[in-house]
Amino acid sequence: MSLIINPLFYRIKRYVRLGCDVIEGKDIEESVKGLRGTSISQIEPNRDKKKAKFNTLTGISNWFEFQFPTDGEHSGYIQARALPHIGVWKRFAPAQIRKLSKTEINIPTPIISTPTIPQTSWTTPMPHIIGYFLSLMMISKIKELFVKLFFLPLS
Repeated sequence: MSLIINPLFYRIKRYVRLGCDVIEGKDIEESVKGLRGTSISQIEPNRDKKKAKFNTLTGISNWFEFQFPTDGEHSGYIQARALPHIGVWKRFAPAQIRKLSKTEINIPTPIISTPTIPQTSWTTPMPHIIGYFLSLMMISKIKELFVKLFFLPLS
């Protein structure tokens, strides 16, 4: 995650130090323009609704992994388990979930801008190739040292 956040953070920080203001989403978009492999989009949540009071799922602090299936047999359920990839899912039916809220649960409809298209892509060195060449270099060095140490010419 730090690989993604740090370049953005430093790019925006530099933009501000150069005397530019970051007031709107367009300012952030302008500050990170040209950053390799980075696409920016603005999400504005719909905050017109009044806050609804919710109860919590019993034992929610005991679970670590959650899934929200959208198709199949358990569509609409919330599935939870204590450890990732270990154990059975505890399933909460849509009826149980509706009982937690005193008001109707609606799917949020945020306003999402069109994401920018990166001008350049990330270039990542392929570590397995680098490691392969390093190991070839090491083998040749080891052979060279072995010859020097054990096969000295007799004079």
